[in-house]
Amino acid sequence: MGSHTARYASLCAQFAKSGGEEAYAERARRSFNWATYMADENGWVRVGTDEPDYHNQCWFTDGYFDYVPHFLDGMACLPETAPRSRDYLLQSSSVVQQITYNPLHIQYRTFDETAVDMFRLTFTPQSIECTGRLLPEVEDPSSDMGWRFDPRLGVLQVRHDFPFVEVRGR
Repeated sequence: MGSHTARYASLCAQFAKSGGEEAYAERARRSFNWATYMADENGWVRVGTDEPDYHNQCWFTDGYFDYVPHFLDGMACLPETAPRSRDYLLQSSSVVQQITYNPLHIQYRTFDETAVDMFRLTFTPQSIECTGRLLPEVEDPSSDMGWRFDPRLGVLQVRHDFPFVEVRGR
């Protein structure tokens, strides 16, 4: 089942992130891959790939609202699975009220003043401003105010204490 498989993959990704076990990361990647086979071109998530009499069994699927969020949660845990071709906000501890993507420049606003955000970027950040104030590069943005960039994965983590943030790249 498409949504159940995506949910399982998301949980495996969370286990991999929390425990660092590659076996769970691999299960997540393979299960997400398998779950994609159950989505039709029109976006409907099928019960299974064989589709013997789908239209008379549509009550049996659960892929109406939770299928895609499982993929989003998985990409936040395994950011290397997010496409490298565009810039993406993968996760935020707050509601993101507005975001604008431009080449080498992202502006966004969160509902909460203090938040921790994660992006997958196509560029290397040069500076991060929070309501006009430069944020420092730090070792651990989950606990220290500032930002950290992993060039190998293209992952930026930002912890800010005002809701307006600008990411500028080079």
